[in-house]
Amino acid sequence: MAANRRLLENITQSLGEGLLVLDTDSRLLLMNAEAERLLGWTQAELAQRSVHDTVHHQRPDGSPLPRSQCSLFRAACNGEGCHVEDDVLVRKDGTVFPVTYVASPIVEDGRVVGTVTAFRDITERKRAECELQESRRQLQELSAFLQQVREDERTRIARELHDELGQALTALRIDLIWLDRRLPQREQQVGDKLAAMLSLVEKTVDSIRRISEDLRPGMLDDLGLAAAIEHHVAKFADQTGIACALAMSRDHYELDDRTATTLFRVLQESLTNVARHAQASKVTVQLQDLPNEMLLIVKDDGRGLPPPAERGKKTYGLLGMHERVKLLGGSLDISSEPGKGTRIEASLPVNSLEKQA
Repeated sequence: MAANRRLLENITQSLGEGLLVLDTDSRLLLMNAEAERLLGWTQAELAQRSVHDTVHHQRPDGSPLPRSQCSLFRAACNGEGCHVEDDVLVRKDGTVFPVTYVASPIVEDGRVVGTVTAFRDITERKRAECELQESRRQLQELSAFLQQVREDERTRIARELHDELGQALTALRIDLIWLDRRLPQREQQVGDKLAAMLSLVEKTVDSIRRISEDLRPGMLDDLGLAAAIEHHVAKFADQTGIACALAMSRDHYELDDRTATTLFRVLQESLTNVARHAQASKVTVQLQDLPNEMLLIVKDDGRGLPPPAERGKKTYGLLGMHERVKLLGGSLDISSEPGKGTRIEASLPVNSLEKQA
């Protein structure tokens, strides 16, 4: 027995976790060297005190922890074992440190006679979690900044294409028409050349208009989200031959630029995916203003998305949509089954006063 007891004491003292053995009145019976190191109390000192009132009387938020709500006390009194991931203990010098612990009742002859608690200092884990959260916050801020820079650059390029190059080509087209009218007597070859030049200029103007519209639809800035969505859906149906049903709760929405742009980009990317991959015959688009949120739903009857494990790495469009919506505090839900189409639902928080402005 003596040998077994010495062996048990050696094991207890060599544990890398703090160990506290308490009776049902929260008095200390045993603590190991690691517990003494972490708490700053020796076993002889802490044995003269209430363990709860000395080291476990405070919640993580700093508020008092009544004995009746103490997990260690409940384990000793009621036999309620527990595993707590995030709690705090108080050192002898009054400083508080985060811990995780497991408290288990000690039962003899069917009666709870105490509790044994193994705890670990998780200060480093907490610090790593804080650093990770800060890193994620900074990444989100960087992502939001890059998204805004990208939209600003799209807008600038679209305007320069329309205002500078578009106007220059329009002027060239007018000059070619003027030249064509001033040369009634000309060789057939010259007339054919002028006609070809005029046709090329007109095609280039159309291309610039299309590229400018893709970069940043002027209708979104001039007439608002509802008009831009209606125009884009109609253009999509005309270009792809896919039947589109559009339902909007209003003819006009008073939204800030970031919210309107995000909703439009989600719609744009969703319809692009339908055209490229879905093999759909019909698309339904819904835009609703609900209390404190805007809801956009794009649903098709195509072949659906493959399971996530089979999608590979070329899902940057979906990731981009998730990131855009997340940056504004919204949510994006994508549901799909092979052969049953895909449903994309984007929800963005909106101030009720803003919608009624």
